[in-house]
Amino acid sequence: MMIDSHVHIDAKKYTEGEGVTNILDQAREAGVMRFVAPSLHFESFDNLLKIRETDPQVYPAAGIHPHEASEQRCLDLARKLESAVSRLDVPIVGETGLEGHYDFVPMEVQLASLRPHLAFARVHDLPIILHCRQTEELLYEELRRHPGLRGVVHCFTGTWEWARRFLELGFHIGITGIVTFKNSLQVQEVASNVPQDRLLVETDGPYLAPIPFRGKINKPEYIPLIVKKIAELRGAPAASVAAFTTENTESLFGLKKHVGKGSV
Repeated sequence: MMIDSHVHIDAKKYTEGEGVTNILDQAREAGVMRFVAPSLHFESFDNLLKIRETDPQVYPAAGIHPHEASEQRCLDLARKLESAVSRLDVPIVGETGLEGHYDFVPMEVQLASLRPHLAFARVHDLPIILHCRQTEELLYEELRRHPGLRGVVHCFTGTWEWARRFLELGFHIGITGIVTFKNSLQVQEVASNVPQDRLLVETDGPYLAPIPFRGKINKPEYIPLIVKKIAELRGAPAASVAAFTTENTESLFGLKKHVGKGSV
C-alpha cells in the first residue's frame, strides 16, 4: 500500500480529462491507496473538499501556491488559513513556498504569502508542504526564523548539500518522477542519501511524469515507478522503499489513525 504524498488531484487535466474517479481507481489498481492533495489557493481547497466528500482517502491541504500568491490573497491570510484548516479532520498546511525559476509573482509578494503560512503552522504544530525551486537559500533563511516547524520540501531539485541543511531543520524531502530522468544526477544523489525515515515519494501530478511517460499527464498510478528507481539507487528492495515512504507519509501528516475515516 503506497501513498502519493503530493498530487494536485483537482487539476483540470484530471477533472476535464479522464475524471478524478478514474484517476484514483487506476492508482489503487497499482497499489497507491491514499493521496495528499495540496491546494493552489482557497478556491482549489474548496474543490478538494468536494473530492474528499466522495473519496475519504484524499487528504486536502490548505494554502496558496507561490505561483498563485497576490496582494489580495495575502490580506487576512492567517484568518483564512484558520478557517480552512478548521474544516479538516487531518489538518495540513500547503502548498506554499518560493519560486525562483519563473517570475510569475514578485518575490516580495511570495514572501508576504509564505510567512503567515509558516507562522500558522508553527503556532498550531501542523505539517507544512513547501515549494522550493531555485530559492533554497532564501527559503532556508525563512525557515530558520521559525524553529520547530515540521513538513516536507516537496519535489526537491536542489543539491544534496541543501537537502542536508533542510533535513537538519527537521524537514522531510519529497522525490518525484524527475528521479527517473537520465540527466537528473543531482536528484538521484539526494534520493540515494536522504535518511530512510525522512524520504517521501510523490508525483506532483499532473506534472513531471516519470520515464517512460515523460511529457504526458502524470498520474498517481506512476508512484511505483518512482519507488522502483529509488530502490535501485539505494540498493534496496522496492517493497522496502514502498513501506518506509508510506510510513513516513503517515507519520508526518497524521494519516495512520484516519485510515478508513471519511468525515471532513
